[in-house]
Amino acid sequence: MVQALQNAHGLKTGAAELLACSFTTVDKFCNQHAECQAVVDHWKKRRKDRAEYKLDEAIERGEPWAIMFTLKNARDREYNDRLEIAARVETVEAYDYGNSIAPLAPRPVGDSLTSGADETNSDGPALGEDAHGG
Repeated sequence: MVQALQNAHGLKTGAAELLACSFTTVDKFCNQHAECQAVVDHWKKRRKDRAEYKLDEAIERGEPWAIMFTLKNARDREYNDRLEIAARVETVEAYDYGNSIAPLAPRPVGDSLTSGADETNSDGPALGEDAHGG
């Protein structure tokens, strides 16, 4: 398993293909054996180092995309497109909507606050029904 992970540059899918087994088998094995997970971790770090090296080369060549990428991702600088929003959220447990709008839209005299408690004791036709029941 360790050799397959080395040959696959720490990629579990590649190791599974080399061993003719499933990704899940390799993943479970790595979770249970520290030496396998160490190979995966080593290759992840190496891949990131190589990517940073290539980015540095592109910056040295003066490639605008590399310069912008670096500046936009520099958290200690103000060159990014990120907008940070801080908000305070309060939870309302219960809200009496009917009583809160009562001063704005008073109910007609004799109208009940209870649904269906009018003179017909009905909420009206079901949604989508016409006078003929269709």
